Amino acid sequence: LLGNAASRVIVSEYADSAKQEKIAAEWLRAGSLVCMAIIIGIAGYSFYESIHQNFDLSNALLRLALVFLLSVPAAYLARESTKHRQQQYTHLQTSLDLKAINPYIASLPEEEQHK
Repeated sequence: LLGNAASRVIVSEYADSAKQEKIAAEWLRAGSLVCMAIIIGIAGYSFYESIHQNFDLSNALLRLALVFLLSVPAAYLARESTKHRQQQYTHLQTSLDLKAINPYIASLPEEEQHK
């Protein structure tokens, strides 16, 4: 009984860690998407302004620099989101493996179970 209780606690810890990693990955992805939306907005506005109004090179260069500055956090947040998503999958897989090991061991002969 003690072994089963300990196994359930370990499985639930991995499942909880997977949930936390998923939440972190989703927040980081949302932050990355916000940065990308701002970049698209700035680039779109610059393109619209260059077509419909007189073109100012200094403003265009300033916006271009801002786009590049915003692309760094967008890329970083996307990469960190990927890391958290991979951790989530690892924790979920470990949790599933631990859930499945007891029924598998129970199907083995007595000597093999102890090994």
